[in-house]
Amino acid sequence: MAEAAASTEPPPWWAAFPAPKAKTPEIEADEVMVLLESQLAAGNDTARRDFLLVDVRRNDFEGGTIATSINLPAQSLYQTRPIIHQLCKQAGIKRVIFYC
Repeated sequence: MAEAAASTEPPPWWAAFPAPKAKTPEIEADEVMVLLESQLAAGNDTARRDFLLVDVRRNDFEGGTIATSINLPAQSLYQTRPIIHQLCKQAGIKRVIFYC
């Protein structure tokens, strides 16, 4: 009986959230590089960027991340999406790119 309880694993963290209602578009790493390089070539700083890079890793992002990206762990996205949407809207950000 003790073995059955010990082998029961907790559900994954994402099991607590609703299933996605739509498939999000995907972007390849080389496409992101083109966006970053074109911004750099145009002399645009992050204040005028129309896209946001979001690193969704939790603790393992400390080993390195893309410059100018922000870290929002995936576990926090569902609860904070209205705030993120409003901030992006106010900043004129039209595309949010999540990566891990």
